[in-house]
Amino acid sequence: MKTLVQPVERMTPALIRYLQKNKVKVLALTARPLTLANRSVEQLSSIGIDLTLTAPSAALKQRLGTEPTLYNKGILLVGPHNNKGTVLAQFIKSNTQQPISKVVFIDDKVGNVQNVDEGLKGFSFPHFELRYSAADAYVKSFNSKIGDLQWYVFQKNKIILSDSEAAKILNGQR
Repeated sequence: MKTLVQPVERMTPALIRYLQKNKVKVLALTARPLTLANRSVEQLSSIGIDLTLTAPSAALKQRLGTEPTLYNKGILLVGPHNNKGTVLAQFIKSNTQQPISKVVFIDDKVGNVQNVDEGLKGFSFPHFELRYSAADAYVKSFNSKIGDLQWYVFQKNKIILSDSEAAKILNGQR
């Protein structure tokens, strides 16, 4: 069983396809662990996003920060403990055959926005970092007991419970 995903904003897949149609290189930079590389591609595909269409072509599985990183089908997985700014800067430096004219980075965490701004300061291209807040209500409603149960079930059975499924279990309804 796999949990269905949906974009925070319904128009996101169409926006990404529009950018790609206009030859804008689009890639994802995530703090997910490397073990979720293929699942991340599946989840994006399930909502109509294919980052391989215009993402930089690179083969990368190395340590770009304090822990291993992986670039897989347009997704740069940096792991939960790396600095996104440091890793992105090193990724750009390692990918010199494809010049960059501008970077727009969007993240829901202020710290990541600041880290990327700092990491890209030494480059000659303009860069813009934006703090994305549309998911703030979801984050604020996070229930750690539900999250702990979901993590436990995922580690044990490789199943991702939805919030409602986990809540039913916690309330003895399942």
